[in-house]
This record gives sequence, structure tokens and C-alpha cells, in this order.
Amino acid sequence: PLPETLNLDACIEALHTMTLGMDTPVQECHIISDAQATSWETISARAKRLLAEMGTDTEQQRRHCSFIQVAASHSDNLALARLDYAGGTLRKDGTAGFAAEVVNTGRGTSQRVTIGLEVNGRHVDTRVLGTLPPGRSRIARFSVPFTDSGPHQLVATLTGDPALAADDTRYAVASIPEKLTVLCI
Repeated sequence: PLPETLNLDACIEALHTMTLGMDTPVQECHIISDAQATSWETISARAKRLLAEMGTDTEQQRRHCSFIQVAASHSDNLALARLDYAGGTLRKDGTAGFAAEVVNTGRGTSQRVTIGLEVNGRHVDTRVLGTLPPGRSRIARFSVPFTDSGPHQLVATLTGDPALAADDTRYAVASIPEKLTVLCI
């Protein structure tokens, strides 16, 4: 599994291109998915139109598009969608801010959402975001002091989300210069 979210719109567009490219009297497309309902509910109007077109007969071809939902063993999932620099000073003896976005891609409300941050393998902070309704996201903000120059690896990790571990971690690197050069005119 990849630690990235599924782009259903791009997948549907690729399926549409492949299906309509078939030189056969019958075009069939069977979509078997374990993606959660909230993922399918948010596809674009264009993707919905492409799916409808894949299942609409023409004078030359019969078209059939079916969808088979494979029930996952769980329907709850939190995902750590991103970890980004969010301001402050990226310099030696400075403090920089980082933001981690947590998304509830499941069907139920998640209670006591917790996210931890490590810098260079050392735990520096934990944030408790409280409850998170399905389909919603919340930002956890961290202040990180940098006492040394050089590259620093940041790792944000969700805790208490056993549903799908592949999307529970995000990484970032902060490159801290030894000194800052300032030009005064």
C-alpha cells in the first residue's frame, strides 16, 4: 500500500479512456473497490459524468459499468494528509512552526485523535485534537526549536489508529544553515 490518498477522479478518467478505447461490440468495466463511501461521495461532477457514459449504450456498442464494493474489515480510518513548514525561523537557535493535517476518511467519529512529532528520532511534542467527525480534517501545530545546523528529519505519527497504518505517518526535512548572510544597503 502507498502512503498517499487515492485520486479517484484520475482513476475514473483512466478507466474511461481505456474502456472507450476497446474495439469490441460490448464494452464492460467492473470496478471492484474497497475505498470507503466517503471517498466515492466526493468525486467530481466530471468523474460522475464519465462513469455514466461508460455505462450508456451507443448505436455501435453495448456498454456496461458495474461497481462492486468490497467490505473492508473496518470502516474507520484516520489519515495524516500532510506535514508542512508553517512559519517561524529556519535557522540555528531559531524556532519554526510545522502543521500536520489529520483527516477522518472513515464513517464514524474518531475520539481522542492524537498526533506525535519526532525530530531526528527524538520525541518533541504530542497534540490531542479531540473528536474528529467523518469527512472532516483538523490541523495540529507544532513549534520546533533548532539548536544545531544541518538537515533535520521530522516525523509526524498518528497514534491509536490501527485501521490502516500506511497513512498514519508523514515526513519532512528542515535544512538549517550554519549562518545567515544578510546584505544591508
